[in-house]
Amino acid sequence: MLAIRECRKAAKVSQYELARRSGISRMRLSLAECGYVELDPDEDRTLRAAIRSAVREQVATFRAQLVGQLAAEAERLGTVSSRLASCPGEDRQ
Repeated sequence: MLAIRECRKAAKVSQYELARRSGISRMRLSLAECGYVELDPDEDRTLRAAIRSAVREQVATFRAQLVGQLAAEAERLGTVSSRLASCPGEDRQ
């Protein structure tokens, strides 16, 4: 298993946030990251689920932002295209 701290940091989640999501105290999480305590299998599963949930939320947020940016760019390009089409000039290809 990858170390808890590396997984948490890769997911860009603070100890506080991971503790809140998992129901494991921040102190216990900190102790586990430092190797002073070992999480039991249920805590480990809960922690993994909390990290996966955080990553899914981040991906959904990123996806929504990207779709919004693409829609805005498509609208901008559509406006530019319609302006170009209305310009007098030679045959455009």
